[in-house]
Amino acid sequence: MQNYIDNTGVQVADVVVGFYRWKGQSPEEVARLAREHKRFDYLCWDLYARTSAHYHEDPSALAWRHETLHAIEAGEGAAAEMAHIVSDAIVQCHLKTMWRIGVVYDVLPRESEILHLQFWATAFELLKQRKAIYLETEGKNAGCWVMPGAAYSADAETEDSKVIVRSNGTVTYVGKDIAYQLWKFGLLGKDFHYRPLMTYPNGHELWITTDEPQPTQPSFGRGAHVYNVIDSRQSYLQDVVVAGLKALGFEEQAQRSVHFSYEMVALSPRALTSRATVSAA
Repeated sequence: MQNYIDNTGVQVADVVVGFYRWKGQSPEEVARLAREHKRFDYLCWDLYARTSAHYHEDPSALAWRHETLHAIEAGEGAAAEMAHIVSDAIVQCHLKTMWRIGVVYDVLPRESEILHLQFWATAFELLKQRKAIYLETEGKNAGCWVMPGAAYSADAETEDSKVIVRSNGTVTYVGKDIAYQLWKFGLLGKDFHYRPLMTYPNGHELWITTDEPQPTQPSFGRGAHVYNVIDSRQSYLQDVVVAGLKALGFEEQAQRSVHFSYEMVALSPRALTSRATVSAA
């Protein structure tokens, strides 16, 4: 079982913006905070929420997000260094939580390696060659590489084209996920490098991807069937991923791509208060 670590996405960028732009903290200061703060993941969540709210108040601040995304994707500068610190620390928090409920992983593929090992660049060229995507020249998506709605929706007349690469050159989540899905089936002609991250208390070893060659290279990927466990809000994006496989001629693999979705549960403040009261009793 694997857990995909989105360490170059918008959420990470917004947390970095909060630390770097608002608080004026250096990567070294954030690293120290991650070591010393008992609930660093909670701290980052609150900072992410505040940053998102600020964008609504001052849309011009979105330029910070775009600059940070570029830096993270390029893997250069203080913003990229801070992104690694933040995401690695939160992964450790997540692993502790999952262990408490009896969940262990085999490998953690990271989005940064999707970019640095040219997974996305390879998939991008394939998609362009098969004309699965095209460069939009007009309208709200001008300058973006998009997938036409007809490729992934039966209601193509009302479905907008899906942006795969933004006009500023950054790749959307679904673009990187198409490359990731190709790797899962062994269709990309590329593989990650892997390094051991930790050994669970039960002796099970956990690996994480890296862009640096390692002396030991375990075997992951090349699955016959792929089950993507993602909540139901991602159904639309999963349809786009499957459409990407079909457009590249991988019909069988598209049929064996299963979105194992689940619903979200939202608790009202009253319900949370009631639960806290019952727990205290």
